[in-house]
Amino acid sequence: DTLDDAVAMFQAASIVIVDVSSNGGGGEDLGKRVAERFAAARTIGLYKYAGDGEGEKPQPIYVVPSRKTRFLGPAYVITSRETFSAAETLAMYMSVLPNVVHLGRPTAGALSDVLSRRLPNGWRVGLSNEIYLDAASRSWEGIGIPPTVALAVEPDQRTASARDIEAARVVLEVLLAKAQKRSGARD
Repeated sequence: DTLDDAVAMFQAASIVIVDVSSNGGGGEDLGKRVAERFAAARTIGLYKYAGDGEGEKPQPIYVVPSRKTRFLGPAYVITSRETFSAAETLAMYMSVLPNVVHLGRPTAGALSDVLSRRLPNGWRVGLSNEIYLDAASRSWEGIGIPPTVALAVEPDQRTASARDIEAARVVLEVLLAKAQKRSGARD
């Protein structure tokens, strides 16, 4: 599948960047499957529950290491205000992994699934009805998930985007050098 092909392409890489800085979302299951390719151990990725049900309790959703090829080296997920929905849950899933650093700007803060219904007159209505919480039980709906490392990412401006990617590369080099120093100090 496409995910297998993507993971195979970066097996020899020293770091991997997952850029969802201009991503409108999609299927939450794909984001979880991506994160599982970077996971070394089972961990809670996020909690979610139906916000319109009485007495609903947050249910943990786990990131479980994939049985397929994984990348366990340093990885970075980049977000911006143009990161929506399932791309935001991908950022949540990735952020709980010890080998992943979240860079960029806060996400859009539009995480909820939509409950869609057709009205008697034929119109369709969509209601935001699920609550997503990060692994620390915080809701970022309407606020946006903040990155660990702030970085000016403006994906809607092509010329700025090239500069942002270069800035990300520099930040990643610094972070990688710091990680290697810490690792060398422990040896």
